[in-house]
Amino acid sequence: MFLWRVLPNAIFTHWNLYRSKIIDSPVCPICGVEEETIEHLLFLCPWTNAVRFVVPLNYIVDMRGFSSVDRWLKGVINFQGLSKREVHFLLTNISFICWEIWKTGCNFVFKSSHIDPRLTIDRAIQNRREFLDAKAKSPMPFGDASVDPNILAQGWRPLMSNYVKINFDGAWKKDSHLAGLGVVARDAIGSFCGGLATSFHCNLALVAEAAASLRAFKFALNHNFTDIILETDSKILVEGVRGGENKMVFGLSNLFWMSLRRSLFVLDRFFGAGCQGN
Repeated sequence: MFLWRVLPNAIFTHWNLYRSKIIDSPVCPICGVEEETIEHLLFLCPWTNAVRFVVPLNYIVDMRGFSSVDRWLKGVINFQGLSKREVHFLLTNISFICWEIWKTGCNFVFKSSHIDPRLTIDRAIQNRREFLDAKAKSPMPFGDASVDPNILAQGWRPLMSNYVKINFDGAWKKDSHLAGLGVVARDAIGSFCGGLATSFHCNLALVAEAAASLRAFKFALNHNFTDIILETDSKILVEGVRGGENKMVFGLSNLFWMSLRRSLFVLDRFFGAGCQGN
């Protein structure tokens, strides 16, 4: 799944955040020299040298002909020296290695964790092994397993033309009461329309989610988005806005909920906004 985010350049690298005017510099936070593009993050940053060669089947990444991740992966898939089975195994290794490189970079930025290529390699190998073991033990090939008829399949569907979809999310650390929120907007064809991120302090995770929703509403108004769909992963928040009586909702003040529900009413009344919760 991570590579599906990498290929359309849908990863929050410093270059993408800088281009979206969310941060002030596109420079890689690890090496401090080059711009942090997808290619730099996964392959060109000096610390990744010790990681990217730890791929079985004697396949070596030739950086002399490396231009972009998508072109390189296309070359891997079409590589003549490997069988189809070996290509699948190679792509599995690449997926887990890239995923662990990404997580190592995130831990460096957000937790000030030390960069250790050996630990990154070990985690990638361990996770790959667990994935292959689980796949081998599965009674049916992945994708062919029976599906519970009570579970409705949900897939991505294009938005109606002229609509903008705004995803928002909040996070909260109980020990420090530090919270963060993010807002991302995309149009009907998936193009990035803008976004924001900020940090603050609060007393509940639900407050962080609700604050993110208010910033999403304000973001829509400031950008004159007239037809919008709002999406959050907080089911409790959606139920509260719609008038549900979940006990968690009462952790927020009446004044806060009045402000939140008034925002929803204004958007629904004048802009035809929709709100979805996963």
